[in-house]
Amino acid sequence: DAIIQAFYPGAHGGTAVAQALLGEYNPGGKLTVTFPRTVGQIPLNFPFKPNSQVDGYAGVGPKGQKTRAAGALYNFGYGLSYTTFDIAYVSATAEMGAVTVRAAVTNTGSVAGKEVVQLYVSAPEGSIAKEYQSLAAFTKTQTLNPGEKQNVSVSFDLKKIASYRESDASFVLEAGEYILRLGNSSRSTAVAGVLTLDKEVVVSRHQHICPVNIPFEELTAPVRSREVLPSDVTHLSVDPAAFETVVHSYNTPDECDDQRVQKFLNSLTEQDMAEIVVGIGMFGGKKRFNLPGSVGNTTSKFWDRGLANVALCDGPAGLRIQKISTLDKSGNIKAVELAMSTFNAFPDFVKKCIVGDPEKDTPLYQYTTAFPVANALAQTWNTELMGRIGKAIYLEMKEYGCTYWLAPAVNIHRNPLC
Repeated sequence: DAIIQAFYPGAHGGTAVAQALLGEYNPGGKLTVTFPRTVGQIPLNFPFKPNSQVDGYAGVGPKGQKTRAAGALYNFGYGLSYTTFDIAYVSATAEMGAVTVRAAVTNTGSVAGKEVVQLYVSAPEGSIAKEYQSLAAFTKTQTLNPGEKQNVSVSFDLKKIASYRESDASFVLEAGEYILRLGNSSRSTAVAGVLTLDKEVVVSRHQHICPVNIPFEELTAPVRSREVLPSDVTHLSVDPAAFETVVHSYNTPDECDDQRVQKFLNSLTEQDMAEIVVGIGMFGGKKRFNLPGSVGNTTSKFWDRGLANVALCDGPAGLRIQKISTLDKSGNIKAVELAMSTFNAFPDFVKKCIVGDPEKDTPLYQYTTAFPVANALAQTWNTELMGRIGKAIYLEMKEYGCTYWLAPAVNIHRNPLC
């Protein structure tokens, strides 16, 4: 009576899911998306006619508006555990725009585990429409045994949560109260402090380089009722003078001043430059450096002038290249497996020309790691682990000669139909 959404968890994903379900390992992950209870909770226009099947299922339209207050099925930051934790607020500071909240995390259950401490901020409602709250900082505890406690701190720069104001193309911190919310999910928090900014701060100024030419209806945030704050909550003042306004310029960047590069550029015709930019794709042209399974390559036409071709590989679950290829006596490299499933429709004599035969020619092996996809990795909320995985992927790219990797790929989970 349940469905498991495992988010493409990589080579050891099956083992990991089984261990978590059987209680051999206590998972410490949290959602990085929100799962709505109904389609009507999503404030987006769907390409469906009224009274369609989806309308009857979810209440899209006026009926759907009423269901939004019911709450999401699973909210951002939510995650189960075989144990329980208590997150107790300790203190908060705000100096030169840098905000730090300290907390004590105690494992109050009977099983060892990790907890993710999350800090959200509700910005004041001024002239700019804002979300109810935004994630400002988080940290993950070490593995805590039953009864064990760990002191943690979460920090962020207040200017990072500035809102964009379209009228003057600026990121702004509006004057008012910024409410700090500490907890272990977006719907399980307690007010940990209030930051007061008595004067508007312009964090950065920009230019309208892509003006709106066709009017469109923007989403509007619901009006929030005035929140009654705890009487003993910590109040901190933020000095507007602690912020500098950064002005961004959009001038044409200078050309590279390397004389070797200039000499090469001066030798190119418009046709040459077009070939460099467009590349040769997956199958076009002869590659001086050949990475079997790469989905895109730049031209090898200018190898003798010092410009090597580069290879682009697909993702996002690790480096996606051919596992086995062949090298024949003429120096040609062919994949053993068909690059696309549509090629199976080709006649057999055509497929024989496309693929190599490891029984006749020299086999080449390129085995790579199947890593969890970005959404699965993000749900570990483990930044140290992210760094290690990034380095591991870099080493595989270097080993096989991949210059660019199409990753991470993240589907913004707003539409149930993707």
